[in-house]
Amino acid sequence: MEALEGLFLGLSALALLAGVATSFLLAGESERWAWVSTSAVGISLVALLGGLVERGLWGGYWPLASPYEFVLVCVGMLLLAYLAMIGQSGTRTVGAALLLLALMVMGYARLGIPAVAQMVRPLPPALDGLWLQLHAGTLAMAYGAFGAAAVTGLLYLMRGWLSRWAALPSGEVLEELGQWGVVLGFPWMTLAMITGAIWAQMAWGSYWNWEPKEILALATWLIYLLYLHARVVRGWRGRPLAILAVLGVILAVVNYFWAGGLARSAGLEVLRVY
Repeated sequence: MEALEGLFLGLSALALLAGVATSFLLAGESERWAWVSTSAVGISLVALLGGLVERGLWGGYWPLASPYEFVLVCVGMLLLAYLAMIGQSGTRTVGAALLLLALMVMGYARLGIPAVAQMVRPLPPALDGLWLQLHAGTLAMAYGAFGAAAVTGLLYLMRGWLSRWAALPSGEVLEELGQWGVVLGFPWMTLAMITGAIWAQMAWGSYWNWEPKEILALATWLIYLLYLHARVVRGWRGRPLAILAVLGVILAVVNYFWAGGLARSAGLEVLRVY
């Protein structure tokens, strides 16, 4: 069973690598290669789904409980965002940058997470429940959309320099794509906050404890709330919105990698640092 999962995930990684290569090297030369790139992404997504389904069948739970599984689901959300973005805008440059981000996340999952942490294990009671699955699933959807917004925001901020090397969409198109990502991701982030609080109440007896992960999640949500408020009410455009889109993902990355360590270094082991 684990060998079959590894086969699916290896195929997904190889197809994603092919999608990145054709996007950067060949898509600009011919529509034929552009089609090959999108097809490779589709194969990668299907193979990733196959690996996750196999893992879920082997473990007897939805594969959203461990950091390794969560990162893999985030890769799938980034690939879905790529396919949606290409269908909406037709711009391959932004899609190529988004695929590169997905490949980096996939590389971290497969090579950066220790093998022992990738193994299927019985879930502890706090992680064995529907509300955790709902929390992790909605959060992964939000991160996929926010990742797309951050990529477009970064391209917007660097377009003066990058335009020497690649044909970028106009600033208006990049801004519209960034707004699309935030508008899509914000409701999922809101649901993730709600389901996370319900899960915490059921697992530990309290909805909120002001732990580092909770505070950083709230800060991320507020960043994107500010993005939407500033654009709709205040009429912000361009660079400030791009900075907010990138800042939100930076906070999410800090939350994933370092929030638990910050809590432990501050002597907060008694709280639920997960």
